[in-house]
Amino acid sequence: LRNEPGSEDQQVQAEPQEQEAQAPDAQATPEPAADSHVVGDLETDGDEAMPADWADSIDSTPQVVKEGEIVKGEVVAVDTNGVQVDIGAKAEGFIPLAEFPSAGDRPEVGSVIEVAVVRYDTENDVIRLSKRRADYERVWNELEAEAKVGGIVQAMVTERVKGGLRVDVGVPGFVPASHVGTRNLRNLERFVGRSLRLKVLEADRRSKKVILSHRDLVEEERAVRRNETMDRLEEGLIC
Repeated sequence: LRNEPGSEDQQVQAEPQEQEAQAPDAQATPEPAADSHVVGDLETDGDEAMPADWADSIDSTPQVVKEGEIVKGEVVAVDTNGVQVDIGAKAEGFIPLAEFPSAGDRPEVGSVIEVAVVRYDTENDVIRLSKRRADYERVWNELEAEAKVGGIVQAMVTERVKGGLRVDVGVPGFVPASHVGTRNLRNLERFVGRSLRLKVLEADRRSKKVILSHRDLVEEERAVRRNETMDRLEEGLIC
């Protein structure tokens, strides 16, 4: 005998289907807790620490600077009081406007410059900087390096002094009269105001002494040209 529609057997068979239809809803992804954090595919509780590599990527610990140190910084402001520079420390650095005699000497906002840390007032979070001192130290570093290898620098002759010429290489330098030229020169005043290529013989930062030579450079360059000419010469050559 067939069961009539609406019989108890059909109702019994219908119940499992209703349960299967409701099964996917039971597996729905639970909502994260109100105090949890989601980082990518990682979920952590509010009191749980983030992964170490993620924490390192957002580390913004201020740079520790010391007095006398040479650092690079970005100019963030230029006003009538001075120049403010961000050197990555807890506080911004400050350069007095007196270090820039004219408006053309002042750095532009956004430019990166080298500065020396003159004084760090940790109580008031004030860092006094100096671009002039940083330039001074950089010049000496370059001169000492050139003196070790007999390097060449360009310098302006500023005056005739006793025994030679005074030149400007970023710091005062001296060219002995015997090192001005390959011949015995009497009228050294004619070199004042001229720019000369000079060989660095000595650079002593402690005694602030820089000795240079134009004669040695001329002799070395002349020897090179002589050798090049001798290599080209041959019998019958017209030159």
